[in-house]
Amino acid sequence: YIVPGIPCEDDMKLGVELNVPVLRGNVQKSEVLNTKSGAKRIFNQCQIPVPPGSHDIFDEKETLLTLTKLIAFNPNIDTWMLKIDSESNSRGLAYFKVSTVKSIQDFLKRQKQNEGHNDETLLQLHAIVERVIHSKI
Repeated sequence: YIVPGIPCEDDMKLGVELNVPVLRGNVQKSEVLNTKSGAKRIFNQCQIPVPPGSHDIFDEKETLLTLTKLIAFNPNIDTWMLKIDSESNSRGLAYFKVSTVKSIQDFLKRQKQNEGHNDETLLQLHAIVERVIHSKI
């Protein structure tokens, strides 16, 4: 029998040619659930504890806004991992280490003293994150 990691039409054709069964789930469901965001949704639905993060992010603007909020509301987390849904085998991974960016560290210290965030402070942090990310790309 054949057990494909990500089933496709070629697997089905190969199974027919070799006269062996292809063990797979529903192709449409497999495509959706076989992503990093799909796994995160499943864990959340099953109420399995997961580290702070986000999923189903589809563009650069949303990525930067989400990263800004994660940094602001989780100041004790130093390293953020960004994963691209469609990649596998550790491709499509990026790490953002907060402690290496002095302007973010300074901002977080000021916010700790001021006790909290508001829309204005989040916009300030977003500008820093955006500037830093764009300088690294």
